[in-house]
Amino acid sequence: SPDEIGFVWDVELHHWAWAVGHLRSYLEEYGDLLVPSDFECKDGFPLGRWVGIQRSRAEDGNSSAEYTKELSELGFIWDAEQWMWEQGWRLLRSYIEEHGDALVPFAYVKDNFQLGEWVSAQRKAAETGALTAQRVERLDELGFVWDLEWHHAYESLKAYRREHGNANVPIKYVTPTGFELGKWAKVQRQHKSRGAVADFRKSLTNARLKLLDEVDFVWDAPGALFEANLMRLAAYTRRFGTTLVPSRHIEDGTALGEWVHNIRKNRARLNDDRKQRLDELGFVWGRRGLRTKAT
Repeated sequence: SPDEIGFVWDVELHHWAWAVGHLRSYLEEYGDLLVPSDFECKDGFPLGRWVGIQRSRAEDGNSSAEYTKELSELGFIWDAEQWMWEQGWRLLRSYIEEHGDALVPFAYVKDNFQLGEWVSAQRKAAETGALTAQRVERLDELGFVWDLEWHHAYESLKAYRREHGNANVPIKYVTPTGFELGKWAKVQRQHKSRGAVADFRKSLTNARLKLLDEVDFVWDAPGALFEANLMRLAAYTRRFGTTLVPSRHIEDGTALGEWVHNIRKNRARLNDDRKQRLDELGFVWGRRGLRTKAT
């Protein structure tokens, strides 16, 4: 009988099941249904073109409810714009895995997809508020570079840290290329003190804060300066047996004598904890103490 030899009674249904089988295989192999438009299976089946046809039929209202449900249950992406975005995201992820960063050249093309232009479009969409919070978050997860200028400054900060062993950049520090890294660092501290930016950059700022924390960025510059100079004063005291540092004395490249003078001058502005720590070193605060130490 026809059934015994596998006769196909419903050609359309048979072809549908065959095509969906290819789609399932693609999902198992690649982990998603972002099928490139020119993708062909090993047996020559044009799966990418078939996927595009299903989207067109659904958009025109020519797809059966049963077929639509089956594809939806597989996780099929019906929205062409969403498909394009997902395609860009997937290719960007591959680019990062291959190159180690998300700095895609504008003219870069992969699998006939203009990835460089897509990346640029994401930055512009974010600037105008057209990029959804979900997409911002997904790009952040990849380490997306939203602001190229900020990224280059961050790279300069990492270079400073490699050279100096810390990320506490002096306010007047300028890189060999002329970039005022010290002023940039100050601006980052100001941004944090003011809180997250009110627009879409709030999530981006949080991502930047995380990057800065990863290189041990010093958020409290005055506090860090106090701690460093306190250690220098302690070292001086161990060597000379006194905290009476000559006004022009340089310790470890720092004008420690000038700092001690300023500490004494601005005693009223110091908090109790700092006063106590200086007292524990035997710090001389007043003129009477200076005369006593001198005799």
